[in-house]
Amino acid sequence: MGVFRKIGAVISRPSEFFEDAISENIAPAFSYAALIYAIYFILLTPVLLVGAIFIETPAFLIDMGLSTAEIALLLVLILILGYLVKLIFTFILAALFHMWCLLWGAIGDYTDSYKAVVYAITPTALLGWTIVLLPITIIWSWVLLGIATAKMHNFSKTKTFWMIFVLFVILAAIGGTSAFFFPPSFTLA
Repeated sequence: MGVFRKIGAVISRPSEFFEDAISENIAPAFSYAALIYAIYFILLTPVLLVGAIFIETPAFLIDMGLSTAEIALLLVLILILGYLVKLIFTFILAALFHMWCLLWGAIGDYTDSYKAVVYAITPTALLGWTIVLLPITIIWSWVLLGIATAKMHNFSKTKTFWMIFVLFVILAAIGGTSAFFFPPSFTLA
């Protein structure tokens, strides 16, 4: 199945898609991640460039005496690095998720957890660059992660719900705690 057909299947028929994906190895899932993150960064690049160049250029770049073209090139290089980091992070995230699944009695292996994580990020990777749609894509990705986990690790719907819900609560608590102790700093300069 081609990558664009996979995107359509993940979005429109997730239960069937994840059932079929059980027999896949890790290579197609990694190729999929590479493509959807490439799409994400291609869509994100003009948004960031317009924001950085025309709305507000970071002060430290101006202080360095960089021209607009140099700032644009630097931002593109940062985005390329971000792309590579995201690809590496899929393996780390899948390992952490797999450990979580094992705590809940998963029968699948790391490859199953990797496929669940990679395919579940589809909505966020494709539309998460838009601030307006980001909350919807995050919820949609969590739902897909639940469907994928149930299929890949042969969990019941109830067990999957509680596993994903508890994970969400833990991550939200960590995020809320870190935001409380390390709030973002905003300046109006």
